[in-house]
Amino acid sequence: MNTYQDDTFLARWLSGDLTEEERKEFEASEDYAELTRVLKGIDQLKPAPMNSIGMLSGIKHQIEQQKKKKVIPFGSWAIAIAAGIALLITLWVVTRPQLGMVEEIAERGVEHKIINKSFPDGSVFSLNVDSKLSYDAELWDDVRKVSLEGEAYFEVKKGRTFEVQSPQGNIRVLGTKFNVFARANSLQVICYEGRVEVSYQGKIKTLVDTVEAGQFIEQDLGNLRIKSEKPKPISELAYDSHWRKDVTYFEGEFSFKDIKDELERLFDLHVVTQANVEADSLERISGYEFIRHNDPSEKEFKRIFERFGLKARYSKNPQTGKGQILISRP
Repeated sequence: MNTYQDDTFLARWLSGDLTEEERKEFEASEDYAELTRVLKGIDQLKPAPMNSIGMLSGIKHQIEQQKKKKVIPFGSWAIAIAAGIALLITLWVVTRPQLGMVEEIAERGVEHKIINKSFPDGSVFSLNVDSKLSYDAELWDDVRKVSLEGEAYFEVKKGRTFEVQSPQGNIRVLGTKFNVFARANSLQVICYEGRVEVSYQGKIKTLVDTVEAGQFIEQDLGNLRIKSEKPKPISELAYDSHWRKDVTYFEGEFSFKDIKDELERLFDLHVVTQANVEADSLERISGYEFIRHNDPSEKEFKRIFERFGLKARYSKNPQTGKGQILISRP
């Protein structure tokens, strides 16, 4: 039996503990040449994008082929160990964290500012406060896919399909300008240019709508079933004014909760109702309202809540230092 075939030989070789005679004999063998070739290939492994499912299938196939062999030549034991090392490294490459993932988070409160950035292909986005967006920059040339929680505006360059995924629904486009509001049970998509496809899963079925330029669609996903409503035309107000211009508008029908949630997001404050105010029983109102992001006054808060027949008083919580709006009956 060769001297380099005992159970500790490979470990002693890797740690440099072989005798000079053992080292020379091993380096002159065919096993040494094959082993160094395999290890050199391992060193060249790079964690690049790949089809992990296909690779795992290939590994499984190789394992099955090895099982069919009745005998493994005794002199190839070192190569088998090296192959095992290569398999472990390959599995790490396949299951590694996605190194190309990019995550943008816009904190609550307008003092943190809206995030305006570009994707790798030159498409751009604006991320509203209290929102999160992520995508894989490493795979962007092949897969233009974005995950969104909150609200964002997109200007997409023409190319492969561009998809926005949210818990409320998915939006697919090729090249267009559009806005997505995806919070809680509400999904709203406004198309400014081009065309977008919107799909969302209701309690009963999945609906797919096509929204053309100059239209918007809005769905309340909290209902037992989604209403099959046609996209509606955008008003001049929606075209001319937007949260990206430091003004938030409420248009059409909106509830006390709609106003409360948006003010709390924008200014990182608390809207507190007194015991005699039953927020859930307040009727929705129609028309439009607005709030400026930069230094809103108590007068603006009062004006908005007066629409619901309520009084509003703004102050700062002495313990937290955060603003709060106290809502009461007249």
